[in-house]
This record gives sequence, structure tokens and C-alpha cells, in this order.
Amino acid sequence: MEESITSYPGLKEIFFNRTTLIRKEFPIELNLIGDLIFHSFKLDESLMKTIVNEQKETGKPFEGVDAITSLLFRGTNHFLEGAFELALVGLNRPSYSLLRTVYENILTIYLLQLTDEESDLFVKKMEGLLSKKDEKKYWFKHFSPSKMTKRLYSGEAKSKLTDLYRELSENSHPNIRRQHYDQNLDLGESKKLLEFILLLGVANIWAFCEGFLEKLTKTDHEKTDDIIEKIGNHIKDFPNIIPDSPTLSRKPKIAFK
Repeated sequence: MEESITSYPGLKEIFFNRTTLIRKEFPIELNLIGDLIFHSFKLDESLMKTIVNEQKETGKPFEGVDAITSLLFRGTNHFLEGAFELALVGLNRPSYSLLRTVYENILTIYLLQLTDEESDLFVKKMEGLLSKKDEKKYWFKHFSPSKMTKRLYSGEAKSKLTDLYRELSENSHPNIRRQHYDQNLDLGESKKLLEFILLLGVANIWAFCEGFLEKLTKTDHEKTDDIIEKIGNHIKDFPNIIPDSPTLSRKPKIAFK
């Protein structure tokens, strides 16, 4: 379509110039994000190889909580990649919209892995076994972002993550300030966005490991530790996204350092 935005005179040049400047200003962040996202996809591949081998040996289907967790992780990897591509051309607001979904998926994975009632409801919903009446009754009771945060976290962690989600939401909603940053590149805003991608990329791997830590190879573990250590050294004030609520059905396997 001739009237499409891609045919707007100069738009591609604007995006190219933005990307060039962002790559020049933030080489460390971009390299870390590239390594992080690439490794996330490799973890998914490694898990699938293990699952296929286990199915050949046992004939047991890959289903329920673990199957849904793996699908959420895979989808979240794509959302992170999309958020990164948008950040590279200075389209911050749509990038934050994807990051908000990333955050919600991470909370959902933790609910699946660390709770009983919520996990059972979610599996029934995904498998089409939850009635419309029960879905209406229970869904927002347990699975709104605020309810998931309250269920998974306590004290200071709950307060910080509530603020984090509020910032993600505010940055993804249309307003004059956000529109300005989409139309006029602000390197300070770009840096903050890139650090959000790093933060949630690490949180995504942590959540994935909660379900599949034992199914990963030694090489997977070593590479994961190396990447997370590098990111932790770069972002000093790293919030705890590993659940700490004392009322969880199971304690997390991974402790926040």
C-alpha cells in the first residue's frame, strides 16, 4: 500500500540514524542483550532436546504445567526480541508494551511452578476445562498482575515490583510525553529501556529455571551463570524478581543473590 508508513519519505533514514546512534552510545548494553536473548532461545532448544529424548525413553507426554511453562517462556523470548528491535529504532512506547507482557508472563510462570490452586486453574483454562462461570469467577481473582504480585511476593519485594509494573504500564500508555520520546530520540530514555530489557530478560531465565533446572545441561548452567553475572555487574541496583512470599505452595529453587 503506497500510503503505508514504510513508504513515508525519510522514515527509514530516521530509523537508521537512530539505530546508528544507539549502537554507538550503548555498545555494552546491546552486546549483553544480544547474548542474553540468544542464550534464552538456546535454553529452549536444549530443553526440547531433553524432552524429546525423555519421551522416546518413557513414552510419557509433555503436558500440563511444564508444557505450558515452556510455551510461555518461548513466547516471552520472542517478545523480548521484539522489544529490543523496537528499542533500537527509538520506538520506546511499543517496546514497553511488549515488556509489560513479558513481566506478566514471568509472574504466570512462577504461579504455575510455585502454587497449587492457581496452577490448577491456569492449566484447566489453557486446556479448555474451565467453565465460563468459573473462568469469570476466578480468573481476575488470581491472574490480574496486581493479584499475581500479591500472591508471589511480600514486603519490600512486593512494593518494588508493584512500582516496576506501574512504570512499565505508564511508559506503554499513549500520552504527550511518551509520544515525544517516540518522535524525538532521547538517549537517557533509551538507556533506561535497554536496562529494563536486561532486567526482564534475566527474570525470564530465572523463571524458566524454576521449572526446568534439572533438565538443563552443565554447559547450560555455566553459560547462564556467566551471562547473569555480567549483567549483574553492569546493573548494580538489581531488584529481586524471585518470589519470596511465605505462603507459596513450594519454595523457589533459585535464591536471589
